[in-house]
Amino acid sequence: PSHIKLEDFRNAFLTAVQRRPALLQADRNSFWLALQQCAADGLKADNREAALVIFADDEEDEAGNKVANRSSKPKQVVYMPMVAGLRKLLRNTGQIRTIETELVFRGEIIKIWREDGVKHFNHVVNPDPNADRSMQAIIGAYAIVVFKDDSWQAEWMRRSDIEHVRAVSRAKSAKAPWQTWYAE
Repeated sequence: PSHIKLEDFRNAFLTAVQRRPALLQADRNSFWLALQQCAADGLKADNREAALVIFADDEEDEAGNKVANRSSKPKQVVYMPMVAGLRKLLRNTGQIRTIETELVFRGEIIKIWREDGVKHFNHVVNPDPNADRSMQAIIGAYAIVVFKDDSWQAEWMRRSDIEHVRAVSRAKSAKAPWQTWYAE
């Protein structure tokens, strides 16, 4: 897209390879496709807007249990837009005024209601400065998108919904985003 200079995209790519030289050992076709997807979305592979992630295809033993990939097949590179990239894509539509996301902790209340034809939203945050704001106290999260015409939409996810998404994630290592940036 015209809003990204080729040089900026190239520099983000070179930095990604310098940070993760294993990208050059992965399947070249998947690497090229991941870069094309990144460029088509107008995001840079800088680990803020998007990431190029290496995955090995899971294999199964005779009992059907997943085992580490021990084959000689090259690992696949997968394009993954990150939170900042998804926000950028939404803003670039020209339809969005703001996007807000928040965690909700035990003891807090979310209310969404319609009154006199107007939709209202209220997040009652626990005012106690010593309230538990640990990962274990998260009960859910929400996102509110306010459109240019002042209409808005809210999406709520319970902790169980978040955990369901987490369970199907291919990223399982201790350094995976679910482990290091759960709030994101």
